[in-house]
Amino acid sequence: MPRKKKIPLSNNALSKIYLVLAVVGILFLFILTYFVKPQEISICKIRELQQGDYVKVYGKIISERNLTSDFTILTLQNSTCRVEITCNCKNFTNQNVSVIGKIEYYQNKTQISADKIQQQ
Repeated sequence: MPRKKKIPLSNNALSKIYLVLAVVGILFLFILTYFVKPQEISICKIRELQQGDYVKVYGKIISERNLTSDFTILTLQNSTCRVEITCNCKNFTNQNVSVIGKIEYYQNKTQISADKIQQQ
C-alpha cells in the first residue's frame, strides 16, 4: 500500500488555523445567543417547567424585600398568579415589568433568578 504524504505544518501555520477556528467558534456562539430567546410563559405555568429553564414573564411587582444590600426578593403578580423573583435590584414596587431569568426552586417554592428586569 502506498503511504500518504504528510504535509508539514509549521507552528506559525497551526497558530493561524487555531486562531481562525477560535474566531469562527466565538462568532457561532454569538449568533446562536442572538437567535435563541427565552420562552415567554404565564406566571401560572412556571411550575410545569424544569429548574434551569430560561423564561420571560410579565406582571406587576407587588412587594419588595431587601434581604441584603445586593439581594432582593420581589413578588411578581399577573391577574391570578404570583412568583418570587430574586435579583440584585431595587425600587420596582408597583411597576409593570418583564423579567427574564432562570427558574429555580427554594424550599419547595418556584422562583426566578432574574438576569434582566425591564419596565413596561
